[in-house]
Amino acid sequence: MIRIRFHGRGGQGVKTASRIVGTAAFMEGYFSQDAPLYGAERRGAPIIAFTRVDKDIILERGLIISPDIVMIADETLLDDPAVHPLSGLREGGVVFINSSRQSEEFKPILPVPSTVVTLDLTSLALEVTSTANISSAVAGSVCRLLGMVKEDTLRQAVDRELASLGLNEKARNASVELAVRAYTATPDVTLTSPGAPPVEKEFDRVINLIYSGPLLGTANIMKGGTTEMRHTGNWRLFKPVIDQEKCKKCNICFVRCPDSCITLDDKGYPVIHYDNCKGCLICHEECPADAISVVKEDSNE
Repeated sequence: MIRIRFHGRGGQGVKTASRIVGTAAFMEGYFSQDAPLYGAERRGAPIIAFTRVDKDIILERGLIISPDIVMIADETLLDDPAVHPLSGLREGGVVFINSSRQSEEFKPILPVPSTVVTLDLTSLALEVTSTANISSAVAGSVCRLLGMVKEDTLRQAVDRELASLGLNEKARNASVELAVRAYTATPDVTLTSPGAPPVEKEFDRVINLIYSGPLLGTANIMKGGTTEMRHTGNWRLFKPVIDQEKCKKCNICFVRCPDSCITLDDKGYPVIHYDNCKGCLICHEECPADAISVVKEDSNE
């Protein structure tokens, strides 16, 4: 598996770039996964995105702690103590920096022996698209570094993703040209240890979650100390009635009841405790099988 971590600022198109790379890899027949991570900050705030590519099914989730490729879309992030874009870089990996400076200038700050590639993507974007958005340029360079995405596939992936964002044909064509220009200008680089498992850290383990069922942590109206002795069922005007022949035992009504007036019998069917059911009818609204009908309350019952 190759793990790619993107660092940029809001408005540069880093999130879109990660999607393009994932789509391009998928179109080449690989499994891929991409996800961004950012808050509700304004344009210009640091953001991060992740893309994983593998020939097999990807079971990892969450942050990429130990990337094989680090794409830094704004070199000023290198001096941001809150970002740490080089943290966790795998030895033998690749760092791509959007900069007009030479790659040798950045080697002293590398935490481990790695390859540094620099290219002024912003100037290239201004030249080709007349904007500072470098999403397709970032994607083009990363696809070249991956070594598994052909130029024609990159073209299709850029056009597909930008079309999904509503860009017109003229803008898409310019972005495709930008992606190809960046792809061509980026040198071929060999990852010396691609596909290695992630560095094991306490906060970077895949955790298998066990399903515990709806009974765990759910309140029970019939337990002592609740309203067992305070019958509030006389508050309702209409009552819900469960048809067990229609019931799929999905337990949604059991979970949604705000007063915990629904329990499950030994066969898994929901049972309404009318002494405390106030007739809110949320169970009726939530039932996907239409197994709960509404009946007018009869004071003579």
